[in-house]
Amino acid sequence: MSKYSDVATEELVTTGISDYHAGKQNNWVRITEIAKRLLAESPVTLTVRRLYYETLSLGLFANNPTAYGSLDRAMSKDRKKRPEDWTKIHEEGRSVERKDWQASAEDALERTLKRFGMDDRRGQRPVMLMTEKAALLQDLRVEFRHQGYPITSSKGNCSLTLLDTISEWATFERSPVIAYMGDFDPPGMKIRDDLEANLPKWVEWVDVGLTADQVAEYALPSAPFDKDWSPRLEAQFCERHDLDEAMQVEADALGNEAVVKLFREAVEPFTDAEIAAQNEAEEEEEKEKLRKLIG
Repeated sequence: MSKYSDVATEELVTTGISDYHAGKQNNWVRITEIAKRLLAESPVTLTVRRLYYETLSLGLFANNPTAYGSLDRAMSKDRKKRPEDWTKIHEEGRSVERKDWQASAEDALERTLKRFGMDDRRGQRPVMLMTEKAALLQDLRVEFRHQGYPITSSKGNCSLTLLDTISEWATFERSPVIAYMGDFDPPGMKIRDDLEANLPKWVEWVDVGLTADQVAEYALPSAPFDKDWSPRLEAQFCERHDLDEAMQVEADALGNEAVVKLFREAVEPFTDAEIAAQNEAEEEEEKEKLRKLIG
């Protein structure tokens, strides 16, 4: 069975892969059309960078700065012509804030009912989900936020502000856990190590990814590591992962299903199904009380 929703998309991808292996010049208009179709089928909104890696993972072109720039320009051109096709593109931290208003008291009550939710994690071990890349946050929001998991991103930096925020959260929690996903490369290793080393000692750290096995399992695209950036860090990375040469693999390249699956597996040991069912029943009881108030 095809992984694509229609034959036309599969034909575009197949032709693109054949042309790439034949050494033909990249057809960025066609690749943009493929990217647009991937975006339409995505269950979550995507950043431009994330969409680049989703498209790259199909094997249509080589991973390099020139390719990123070419695809970005081609997509920007198409976005100006057909903005309605690109509504699922988003950028973290670039949104318009405005007052939340209601049309009437009845409208306010209806919205309250829709938004109402109790902490699904009450009675369970507290788990915070964290990513190195902000582009993955949308995957976690859609799948996990309504379940009561706090979610954050280091945004590629072990900042004191982030550490203070996590420490404050951990201070008031019982046996807290952090489940973390970052890039598989020397800088990603350093960010991960700095975060774990500077967290309160009572916080349990769980590595969700990326690992060498995951890179192979999901056939994630890689790029050579810039040896001049930090030879010492490169050597540490190679020693830790038993590699002859360092590489750069972005967590952005994982698709939505893989990100959700890996985090689900990571948090499962900290979730009691019986407590979860009891919490769900209690929440439904409280919702029923609200419905009666609304009439």
